[in-house]
Amino acid sequence: ITRPSHFSDFCLAMRTLPENERRCFHSDATGGARAIKAGRVILYRCPHGLLDMACPIIVENKHVGVLLCGQVRLSNYSEQQLDQIIEKYWVDVEPRRYPLLRKLFTATEQVDRRIIRKVMDFLQLVTSHIVDMCERFLTERNLLQRGIAFAQMQRNKEAMERSIKQTQLKSLESQLNPHFMFNTLNIISRLALFENAPRTQELTVQFSEYLRYVLQQQSQRGLIPLEM
Repeated sequence: ITRPSHFSDFCLAMRTLPENERRCFHSDATGGARAIKAGRVILYRCPHGLLDMACPIIVENKHVGVLLCGQVRLSNYSEQQLDQIIEKYWVDVEPRRYPLLRKLFTATEQVDRRIIRKVMDFLQLVTSHIVDMCERFLTERNLLQRGIAFAQMQRNKEAMERSIKQTQLKSLESQLNPHFMFNTLNIISRLALFENAPRTQELTVQFSEYLRYVLQQQSQRGLIPLEM
């Protein structure tokens, strides 16, 4: 739906070759298909050695799309490791382009595993927000259609009042969606990090992990053992 944005200089350079661009598109399509099959955010390696992730968008048990992001390095590769990546992933790149591409690859942003985990959580949060908006729209549309049907069939007043109450309850539930609290806690954690308040950050992270666990249990309709 959207145009790809914020591509790294390395990826832009790679995509100047049609065959490499085809590989990139195929990699994203494959990553998206794997995410849909798994039903969650997944990590995958792009054809040229960078790390990407994909998150499926599932509305009313139907797969309607995928969110993609990435193009980062997980570690600071040594020259030997970079040579191995070039040998494995850059099979169709002309050797004369190696110096420039090596420089651009090395300049690609490097992130650690903890940040990757937070980005995956945030990507899941964005996806949940999209799904919430879609489901709320579908619910309101269905309720509106039901209201029209009630009017046409001259249903009794009691049935109409019950439908209105159900609409109000659904609207209230959407406003109380705990995902927004999770998003706010992530922002507080980042602010604490920037303001050099480690105890505040750690407490916020712990509470976020607790909230994430509760959300997971709710989504699975599972019981929580007393020892937990």
